[in-house]
Amino acid sequence: MKDSPQKVNFYRTTLKDVLPYIPRKLWWQHVWPSLQPDLKTQDSLAAVLQPILVLVQESTVDEYEETILPIFR
Repeated sequence: MKDSPQKVNFYRTTLKDVLPYIPRKLWWQHVWPSLQPDLKTQDSLAAVLQPILVLVQESTVDEYEETILPIFR
């Protein structure tokens, strides 16, 4: 996905809806690393935060502290 509107649509609808069906192990191995570069771009920042908030809500305290929090710092 190189097109910004395509990314925004994917993050806001598709990924957010499919995330509960993806195994947790894959969240941290594939989904989370693919979301990280888009945190640095303003074009898709608002859209990428929606699936990240789902990850934060569904993650354990340890997963949050070890995986997500270091990136936000």
